[in-house]
Amino acid sequence: MEQNYQNIEDFLQDESFVSWVKGNSDEAAGFWEKWAAENRASAQLMEEAKCIIKGIPFVPAKIEADELTDQLQRLQKAIGQGAKEIPMPKKKKFIPLKWAAILLLLISSSYFLYQFLNSPEFLLHKTNFAETKEIVLDDGSRIFLNANSQIWYERGMKENGIKELWLEGEAYFDIKPQEKGFYRIYAGNMQAQIIGTSFNLNARKESSVLSLDEGKVLVSHLSGVKQEIDAGTTIFFEKETQAFIQQSDRNSFWNSWREQLWILDAETSFGDILDRIEAEFGLHAKLKDESLRQRSLEGSVPIENMDVLLESLSYIFEIEIKRAKDSVLYIE
Repeated sequence: MEQNYQNIEDFLQDESFVSWVKGNSDEAAGFWEKWAAENRASAQLMEEAKCIIKGIPFVPAKIEADELTDQLQRLQKAIGQGAKEIPMPKKKKFIPLKWAAILLLLISSSYFLYQFLNSPEFLLHKTNFAETKEIVLDDGSRIFLNANSQIWYERGMKENGIKELWLEGEAYFDIKPQEKGFYRIYAGNMQAQIIGTSFNLNARKESSVLSLDEGKVLVSHLSGVKQEIDAGTTIFFEKETQAFIQQSDRNSFWNSWREQLWILDAETSFGDILDRIEAEFGLHAKLKDESLRQRSLEGSVPIENMDVLLESLSYIFEIEIKRAKDSVLYIE
């Protein structure tokens, strides 16, 4: 099995991977679970490939003869062709084979048309750097999508079933209580199951981080480890211990962006701030002294304006920040 996967297509074309995702191969399961653990850099690509295979299933349709005839007639009418009798060619050999090919083509066309017309339709929401967006779902639940992020889900999600969403980047969720069914959100290496609650979910780094404001959430990792958490808890999966790590009193750090602020706590390093600037504003930092990344100070900085943000950081950390070519920050 090839182990150098550069894009989603590499995963989708691997029969062993597809078989593992569909749960059809115990032998492949061991290989791919080990591969996932050893290749964290490709975790996002693997998750997207799994979402395509599992989230948009291509289930063979069983079409009865009468239904097939009806489908063909509708197809002919749709393209403006009436059903015409095709004369049998004379003095031609292998006629049955030719007709078999024509019949196979018609059946295949009808089959793929049937699959296309009955496939789920997905909605995609995206934001650019320095842009946020509010999304209101059919049941009144709201999603606040942070900068440089995207989320997609099936249009008209079932009211009483499982409502699945896929997130890249960061978003804050305010989910209405569900009388029946629940929401399931996929984000990087984490999956969250929600009945009704409010939380922030960040899937920008190797390990996704969920910070819960209200309610309860059941989270699970690609490895199968699960954990239920209560309000006021921030949780992420630690690679070294292969377990979920829970933190308290860090909600404001993760959730404050909705108020156009970054609240810096005792565990926030200058390196963490630079990572957020790059992820949300597209600005890459070059430091004269790399040790600056380890410095930390508590406080808050406004983020509604990049110039004000940089001035605030310069003042708080007593450093000089110069912006060049709109995408590079020189810091000394």
